[in-house]
Amino acid sequence: MGQTNHRERFTRTTCPRNCYSSCSMIAHVKNDRLIKVTGDPKHGFSRGKLCAKGYQYPEFVYAENRLKYPLRRKGERGEEKWERISWEEACSTVADKLIESFDRRGTFRSVGYNTFSGNLGFLQHAMQGFFSYLGDHTYSVGNPCLGTGKLALERQRGGIPYHEPVTMADADCIVIWGANPAVTNIHQMKFIHTARDQGAVLIVIDPVFTPTAKVADIYIQIKPGSDAALAALLIKHLSEQNALIEPETIEGFDVFQRDLNQADVNQLLSETGIGEEALLALVTAYQNPGTVATWIGFGMQRYAFGDKSVRMVDALAILTENATLQKRPVFYIHPGFFTFHDRVDHELTPGKSPGSRGLSYNRFAETCLQFQEEPLDLLWIFNRNPLSQDESVEAWKELLDSVPFLVVSELTMTKTAMYADLILPVTSHFEQYDLHVSYWNSWLSLNEPAITPYHESRSDLSIARGVSEAMNERRPGISAFPEDLTELSWIKQVAAVLSDLQPELKDAMALRFSPLQLKSEKVKEKRSFRHHNEKNCSFLNGFFQHRTGNEPYDFQVITAQSLLHIHSQFETGMIMPDHLHRNEVAMSERVAEKEGLQDGDPVLIFNDAGEVRRHVKRDKTIADGILIMRQGGEDPVNQLMKERHSTEMKKMNSTSFYDNRASMIKAGRRLL
Repeated sequence: MGQTNHRERFTRTTCPRNCYSSCSMIAHVKNDRLIKVTGDPKHGFSRGKLCAKGYQYPEFVYAENRLKYPLRRKGERGEEKWERISWEEACSTVADKLIESFDRRGTFRSVGYNTFSGNLGFLQHAMQGFFSYLGDHTYSVGNPCLGTGKLALERQRGGIPYHEPVTMADADCIVIWGANPAVTNIHQMKFIHTARDQGAVLIVIDPVFTPTAKVADIYIQIKPGSDAALAALLIKHLSEQNALIEPETIEGFDVFQRDLNQADVNQLLSETGIGEEALLALVTAYQNPGTVATWIGFGMQRYAFGDKSVRMVDALAILTENATLQKRPVFYIHPGFFTFHDRVDHELTPGKSPGSRGLSYNRFAETCLQFQEEPLDLLWIFNRNPLSQDESVEAWKELLDSVPFLVVSELTMTKTAMYADLILPVTSHFEQYDLHVSYWNSWLSLNEPAITPYHESRSDLSIARGVSEAMNERRPGISAFPEDLTELSWIKQVAAVLSDLQPELKDAMALRFSPLQLKSEKVKEKRSFRHHNEKNCSFLNGFFQHRTGNEPYDFQVITAQSLLHIHSQFETGMIMPDHLHRNEVAMSERVAEKEGLQDGDPVLIFNDAGEVRRHVKRDKTIADGILIMRQGGEDPVNQLMKERHSTEMKKMNSTSFYDNRASMIKAGRRLL
């Protein structure tokens, strides 16, 4: 009788989440069960360490609400009545619906998908490629997280400036605008602390007293959305002290300077809400003769005209840099992330056909509801949970109620999945091949399957292949998707494509032994302060006008990131305490006292978009006009979020979550 092998084995995997680090991990497996994960010491950024979410992965993989089998809806949408079906039946059902739409319309334009960042691996391109192989279809476009800043920097510099994150350790001063790395990018904190140990000054500019602000040498609490005003104020003061570089090489500086001269100092100060002492501290920082590192965070893009804030903060760095003495590196994202993903899209999947409909994330549901001709017959949602993440929840609910057939590919039973006609269980990254590059650091990592797929879960690629096969059985040749494609063959093709840009990457399997640091091309800067192609318009124009209207609600709502969750992810079974629980709303002690509220009191927070219920958490560090809530949970804060601006930001597809306002009333009994 043979003996069972109880030895522990190890596999190199990669965290696929929407996170700065994209940590390479070592999966520890025993009897085909993931028992723990540890950091990969060969990953040059995370260096063998993980965050709390990473160490929790075994619990995440085996969570009670993990989906096991394909499910078909039995009752009304949202009733959570399901029946288990086979994969053959599931793929056949989707194939039938796709062919029915084609026969009705003569095109696939009435079938579409909505996807984003549930998994940032290269394997996810295969699912989008499935739709591209069909020809005309409907799909989501844009980047609701950082699209504004990306486009703003590309317009201003001709590309995105990039410096290796480790070089922040050599800075003499670090200024963080609208980022909270102690929560969202914990691996970067070691380089920040290294700089501080060597005498660097850490300055944090944020409307919220974050965990990062707590460890700063100087914390400056500005009014929400006033970053552009503060940067403009600094530039004016430095200009008066002749502390700026000669700007002859910067296109449009004359218009920029004209607008800056016209801006009133008192108005700028009032806009930011800071005092003279804080202003002088920042002026002194940017006069530092050494290296001043500026981190442009994603937080300042959560407002209308966020592009103006990004460009003005970047302009401050540009105008105070001297090639031989003063270095002003700007940290934003790793541009190779987009370069590589765009290259894979271009080389390995068909381009979007001319008749396809690309819809902005911010108005996807509203736009679909407005289709008079060729309305959606089928919508497929994967790597997304819009009912917990997006603006305009009511529009999404209306769309999910009205679309004739809804398919959701998911790991767990999410709020969005509850509306589905068909739920398809997908593999976690421990159960499939993939390849990952970070949008912050320059390390490329392989994800190798560590365990067999959980119950009957399948990868997105396997699902696409199954549906394509079912379509061609019914109508030979209707789908051109390469049905012999496996996860491993796809990853090898990706590596071959990327090796044109990165010669060291000859074979993806070489990454089994160590992640690879990518070489980053330097931006050939063509600096321009012009706004688009308008000859007489700089990016200061229009900034203040949108902030002067009368608001019908009392508070500005800000959604805080959590150390233990990413938006609505990692919510199952986490027992560790968090600084702000899902059912709490943090507010200033003065506001709570004025409203007669104590810790634990229940309140209803509402506006014209919706309402949420929370319990009070008093906090003396919060400004009076702000309410802070965590993302995700059973009663998610995005129910208060509604598109309220027709601005340049909307055209660039970032989402102005922080421009939303709400009022509050006490409700029911206090929480004991």
